[in-house]
Order: sequence, then structure tokens, then C-alpha cells
Amino acid sequence: MVKSAKDLLGKDCKIFASSDDMESLGDTKGVHKMQKSTRFTGGIFAVSADGKKELDLTMDTIMSSIRENLIAETLQRIGGE
Repeated sequence: MVKSAKDLLGKDCKIFASSDDMESLGDTKGVHKMQKSTRFTGGIFAVSADGKKELDLTMDTIMSSIRENLIAETLQRIGGE
């Protein structure tokens, strides 16, 4: 995940992860710990150095996207809109 963020947003991007995930990320050079008040379950959130681009690879966002796609596909298969 960290490598993908750096490839997409540049080597100088800011990457945030929960303290619980820091060990499992491997190369954490340049990875910042999320503040405890920020709520997300696993994954990373990255911002380009200029702040114009963001990459949300948090589990909450990934699962939400999968859920939305499943709902849309299910509706399409049963004849909904």
C-alpha cells in the first residue's frame, strides 16, 4: 500500500496509518501515525505533497465501495435500476 501511494502521489507524499497498522506496513519511512481521534479501520490515507491529490486506501472506504458495487450489480440482475 505504501509503495502504491508513493508511486501514484510521489515520493514526498504524506502517508497516514493507524498505530496498530504500522508494523504490518513494512517500509514505514515517511508514514505518519493517525491521530487517535481519527476513526478508520486499517489501511492508509495518503496526500500528495501539494495537497491536491488524495488516495484513500482505508478498509472503511474499500469496503464501502465494494458494498455499493454489490448493491448496484444485484439491482441490475433483479431488474432494478
